[in-house]
Amino acid sequence: MCGCSEGSDAMVSSDASIPKWPLRLAELAGEIQSPPSLATLDAARAEAWELLNFSISKYLRIHSTRLGAVSREDFEDIAAEKSLDLLRKVESGAWDLSHRPAADIRGFLSKVARNGLVDALREAGRRVEPADEDRPEWEIGVTGEEITMSATEAPDIRVEQKEFAGALRRCAENLNPRSRLVWFFRVFLSLSSKEIAAHPEVRLKVTHVDVLLQRAREGIRECMKTRGFDPQDMPPGVFVELWAAFRSSTL
Repeated sequence: MCGCSEGSDAMVSSDASIPKWPLRLAELAGEIQSPPSLATLDAARAEAWELLNFSISKYLRIHSTRLGAVSREDFEDIAAEKSLDLLRKVESGAWDLSHRPAADIRGFLSKVARNGLVDALREAGRRVEPADEDRPEWEIGVTGEEITMSATEAPDIRVEQKEFAGALRRCAENLNPRSRLVWFFRVFLSLSSKEIAAHPEVRLKVTHVDVLLQRAREGIRECMKTRGFDPQDMPPGVFVELWAAFRSSTL
């Protein structure tokens, strides 16, 4: 059994920022579709169910911080329904996980959870705000709207928070110094392009700043995906972790 209740994202590959559970799920899918024995099939089904239910529940919690919460009963129903549906698709071969990278599996499960939550909210007659299409998820809410973590928050969210923050920092470190500084000023200080351009450590035209920002965002987005993180997966409290890491310097 996977022991998911204490946070399966603690299972990581040689790069500690990349959770290992999506690849384990792919392995289990292969065992389910071509089981060497009935006992193996039953064990694979049970572990796959745990991983699916754990991951969808986690993404439901993450998306509910932005889209809106549902009752505990609805939350459990969504997670169970989506997990069972995906397990059936694995068994039938409709959902093929072979040769899929961890980022694709994580991103797909995140979208499944988000769609389930949106459907539940709409059925309850609650308005769902559209996503901010112009800014990456990790740049939304930095100016005071970011939801902070309580002392009683679920352990798996805390693990995800630290992993996401660590991966985002490493991706930012891959930028050249000027692009990194421009990105930092926009994300953490919410400076306008004009203000960044006039900063004594930047001194560029506004159009040049905009180009650097766009390239920095694209670079970080691709870097995060290679590390197994989808922009929609940002847990609450990430910027608390990041600010603690960045406050002494701009990387």
